[in-house]
Amino acid sequence: MNYARLCALLSKQGLTVICCTISMFDSVRKWNRENIPGYFEVYIQASMETLRHRDQKGLYSRNADNVAGVGLQVELPDSSDLVLDNNGQWTPEEQVARLYQTVFGTEG
Repeated sequence: MNYARLCALLSKQGLTVICCTISMFDSVRKWNRENIPGYFEVYIQASMETLRHRDQKGLYSRNADNVAGVGLQVELPDSSDLVLDNNGQWTPEEQVARLYQTVFGTEG
């Protein structure tokens, strides 16, 4: 919640804020929508298979108890403004173009 409060403070001062976090609970996302002006939620999803394949630190391979989605319960968002599939079907450039189109209504 510290990041969310900081984003709210900066946003209320007229700044555009982009913050990437793992928001594991619906209550946090609800607070964000209610308290951060212009809040826009992007959910980047990837399958467990993809996460294990890309797992440079071995977190998903070890089934670590303190990893979100493995040992820690996560409430998946159900009302994100944009969902990006990060399983490798699209390039990062294509994902950015989709984000830009959704947020600004034009290609970047």
